[in-house]
Amino acid sequence: METMGRFAGHGGLVLTGMKASAHLRVLRYQLPGATLLHDREGYREQTATADDPFILPKAGLFGAVPLEQVLDEQLAMGTSVALTPTAHVQSGDTASLAAIVSAVAKLHRDDLLVHFPLDAEWLSDELVDGLLAAIERCNHPVAISLAHQRDPLDVRGVAENLHRVAEHEVPIVLLRTDLAGLDFVARGGMAAAIGATSTLRHGLSPSRRGFKTNVTDTRTNVLLTEMLRFVTPATMERVFPVAPTCSCRICAGRRLDRFTPVSRSQQEARTHNLAMIEALVDQLDASGVGNRIKEWRRLVRDSIAAHELHANENQVGDWRIPHTHEIWAC
Repeated sequence: METMGRFAGHGGLVLTGMKASAHLRVLRYQLPGATLLHDREGYREQTATADDPFILPKAGLFGAVPLEQVLDEQLAMGTSVALTPTAHVQSGDTASLAAIVSAVAKLHRDDLLVHFPLDAEWLSDELVDGLLAAIERCNHPVAISLAHQRDPLDVRGVAENLHRVAEHEVPIVLLRTDLAGLDFVARGGMAAAIGATSTLRHGLSPSRRGFKTNVTDTRTNVLLTEMLRFVTPATMERVFPVAPTCSCRICAGRRLDRFTPVSRSQQEARTHNLAMIEALVDQLDASGVGNRIKEWRRLVRDSIAAHELHANENQVGDWRIPHTHEIWAC
């Protein structure tokens, strides 16, 4: 189970992986009004080509199962809309993008999202115009995810050009993201899915499996809402003489350094993160659609001030404000 995101009063889940389909019918029964998607994550293993942009099961002597059948099977399992099983699109591969757009143009249906699992470099200044042109030609809503070993927004131009994507007239969903999802929706994006774990907060590809600074530390990264960032427990221990407390419904005033590698504690840390994301979404929703970007910018500016105050009070020289915050504040 990947993510939960709530925008404009609606909630949803994106389930990831091949085995997730086993949970779909149960979740549909338990959450009849929720938006449910299933991301099979085939792009982790297969790269798109102009001849084979989708990952389709084999049907014995009859070749591959038709794309329409795969989409229908998702809906039958309980998803709200079907997500195309697209292979990973390497940076600059305009032929594969064109093949995806051409294939879905033949589908006369209004119950699917066209998934573009992309290298993060697609949102660089050099390539973003080609991506936007492909989105423009697509006659269905689009979902994008950005593959990178660490943070896709570390690639030059990506954070800025996500604003252009969000403002596009084609409805676009940002999958596998972090708090950039709030920025995306505040600027006009249709929706975003914020990952429940660090691995689920960026895309993956056959050549990009993700990177972990300390493979022995299995603790969950914790959301510091005041600073609008996820931090590793090790970072929290290093930069905070006394760990901050949290007043969310999970923490109830307890300190954020209490989480241990034990499974139950890690689930509690993820639930804390979810509770704080929900609180941020509620705050943006309460401001109204017309004022959402103004409220988001205010939250970002406050988070920048919180970083500066903490660094000055605790003499933490390497506690830097994430570069994305300056971009989000604009």
